[in-house]
Amino acid sequence: EKGYVTPLLATTFTAPGWDAVLTTGNKHQSGNWQPTLAVAEKRYGDGYFRISQIALAGRTPGHPVALLFARRLLGIASQ
Repeated sequence: EKGYVTPLLATTFTAPGWDAVLTTGNKHQSGNWQPTLAVAEKRYGDGYFRISQIALAGRTPGHPVALLFARRLLGIASQ
């Protein structure tokens, strides 16, 4: 709709002790690139806490990767 590629996330994070679901990269304060988290999860009891910086709302119809990721998060098989 904008006519150019737009990112699916505005921020990234680090979370020691959390498991990466989706990683990306960002510059450290020193200016060097480092891996950071876009989505992470942590087991809690019988379930998980999940943190996601991915903005999927309204993005899946025209963005195949966003649609695939949303379907996988929801446990929906690809068609």
